[in-house]
Amino acid sequence: MKLTDDDLVALGANHKKQVIFEAETLAALVAFMLWPWKFSGERCHLFVDYEGTKFSLISGTSENETVAELVEKFTSFELEQHCIPLGVESSPV
Repeated sequence: MKLTDDDLVALGANHKKQVIFEAETLAALVAFMLWPWKFSGERCHLFVDYEGTKFSLISGTSENETVAELVEKFTSFELEQHCIPLGVESSPV
């Protein structure tokens, strides 16, 4: 999926060089939203590439406002789907 210019601006690209933190966190949220039947009532283990995303999803917040909003939505969706989180880890290389 390619992000549009509007998507990039929403992630903060208008005032940052890179939005990898925001984009990686968005990817986790989108996965849960696209395939809720895969996660509903299941034990879930999420692998992410970006350490900041990992720590934000584990802690449930971030100092980055955009990521904090995405994490809040992720957590709400996780609770709605009755997902049983087993952990968030870095992707194996």
